[in-house]
Amino acid sequence: MATFDVIKKSSFQDVVDALQTNDAQVQSAIDEALTNSDVDANYISYTVGTKPSTSGATEGTIGAYFTSDGLLQKLELQSGSWVDVGEPLVTKQALDDKASFSSPKRSELNVWGGMSMDDGRDEKPLVTFFDDDGRIECYNILKPILDAKGVTAGMAIPTDAVGNSGNMSYTQLRELQADGWEALSHLTTGGLGSQTESIQEARLKDSRDALEAENLDVFSLVPPFGEDGGAAGRRLTRQYYRSAFITQGAINTYPINTFSIKRINFVEPNAVDNPTLSELKAFVDEAVSETGWVVFSIHSQYAGFDSTQQQVLRDLIDYIQGLPVDIVNPNDALNIVGNYLDVGDQTLNNYTRIDNNGEIDSSGIGYVLKRGFDAESPITDFRDQKITSSLIQSGDNQSGLPSGGSFGVLETHYRTADFGYQKFYSIQNKHIYFRVWDDDTNDWDGWIRIDDTNSLGGVSPNAAPTDFKHAFVVQAFNSTTASDNSMPEGKSGTLISYTRGSTFNAFQEYYVFRSHRKFLRYYDDQAGAWSDWEENSQEIINLGNDYSGGAANPNALLATNYPDAGKIFVTNIWTGSDTTGLPESSLGSLVTYINRLSDYTLSYQEYHVRNSKNVYRRTFDSGAVWSDWYQIAGGASGSFTASSGETVTVEDGLITDIT
Repeated sequence: MATFDVIKKSSFQDVVDALQTNDAQVQSAIDEALTNSDVDANYISYTVGTKPSTSGATEGTIGAYFTSDGLLQKLELQSGSWVDVGEPLVTKQALDDKASFSSPKRSELNVWGGMSMDDGRDEKPLVTFFDDDGRIECYNILKPILDAKGVTAGMAIPTDAVGNSGNMSYTQLRELQADGWEALSHLTTGGLGSQTESIQEARLKDSRDALEAENLDVFSLVPPFGEDGGAAGRRLTRQYYRSAFITQGAINTYPINTFSIKRINFVEPNAVDNPTLSELKAFVDEAVSETGWVVFSIHSQYAGFDSTQQQVLRDLIDYIQGLPVDIVNPNDALNIVGNYLDVGDQTLNNYTRIDNNGEIDSSGIGYVLKRGFDAESPITDFRDQKITSSLIQSGDNQSGLPSGGSFGVLETHYRTADFGYQKFYSIQNKHIYFRVWDDDTNDWDGWIRIDDTNSLGGVSPNAAPTDFKHAFVVQAFNSTTASDNSMPEGKSGTLISYTRGSTFNAFQEYYVFRSHRKFLRYYDDQAGAWSDWEENSQEIINLGNDYSGGAANPNALLATNYPDAGKIFVTNIWTGSDTTGLPESSLGSLVTYINRLSDYTLSYQEYHVRNSKNVYRRTFDSGAVWSDWYQIAGGASGSFTASSGETVTVEDGLITDIT
């Protein structure tokens, strides 16, 4: 037997909701007691006879607790201790006087002793049928079909139509109840819609009262047209009903949304629109595979409920009865898979519930602790919008865990089907691993290590990517370690490895110390080895040898003498330089463009004369020599008459106008 004695809430309404039971009147009495109270909700104790903790409370703080006599007693913190003040906020007798509604649900939130939950409730696939609108066809047609199969159902009754022509009478409704059927409220005229709260409450209360006055037990609501009345309607529904069924065309998975239980239309107004037997079976199959609850809503008065669809119902029941699935009434289903505690409004994402397995699920609690999951569990096995933490011990299934991490904590972050990931905290090797859910393949991606990206962890930089412990590794090398590990040119630098724990698309970058030079190589998964290093930089590189004589004349270097393609080499020609072969015997900058090592004819040079607009160019021709220089900027200025008779204007060697 599990007992939850203390529930701390942040507002009075939350306190009231936390005390909500299957007895709506008990909740209402507590609601009245707290509505005008100045009690601080953080200092209310629900452990009978125990006053709340004084931790965090200040002098004059107002709290409350339940006495051993069942009194909700107000307290005030005086000189560091709680002191009873005033009359009890509510008495046990006041609650008993208001307690006129009860439910056989196997859970109890007892304001005198906390919430008790029976052990051993089942989480199992279920099927429920109910008929809408209380028409005579339910009695004359549907009942005989279900009787023949040994099945009962619910019946949603609009109370203002009972006894009218074409509708069942209260006598017939009581007969059905005696045979095991269950009455549900279908309200009175009109639904909840956008009505005022007073009208909504009147319809909710009057309908239930009318049915109970005719000795019909009513637990749940089927709001007309699936209209729940918005936040106010849902809140008021909680005061008078255990649950509500809304048409949404899907099965219910656990934990259920108690006041928005989904139902599926079994029949449509026109037979042509009816779901087929195979479609209906698919919902049952889904309930089996997902361990869910499917609710079929029948309108036996519809023209679509013809002999064909009636036979579909018989066949569907036969199919269900051949499966490990129980067909139960709505309230019986709630007794099996309903939540032990269900407060707040899930539609507004402001709720707390304890499901049929005793697990807490709350919009205010984003973390779920749960055993039974392992690294092979698909993300759909976990709760959406939650972080699930699962302890995996040495004796558990360790398949799918990262290598070397056989036990630890598996943390699953499930937001949506296309945004989910896991972290594994290995207790064995003290590492953290990460992987994402691939919604396209419906499987987990590979694990990568993420706890440390600043070390190779003893792995050689030349090892296969699968040996790396991280997806992204940054490592510095000095001249000695660079040479020992065959880094480019044996020079100091920084190595960045991108591996993703896979040989596919892995590559490395090496940045030479105190330079703009960068080298690249990739992992050839066909050859099973890293490629050769290649310098790969589109930046202008100053060769660092300003030419001032004594060195080889840069003009004498052929394109084939330059070390790399895809580079721009700049050499400054200073005083005293040998200018032989340059277009002018003047200082300047020689810029060499080496485009492709396989075709040097794409390479060329430019010479920019110092303090001048003169620029010259030459290309590397197919004879493996440089062409003659030709001027591309600068030069003479003036005008001349072309042979065509046109006047050509030239400035600094460039044609600027033709007239």
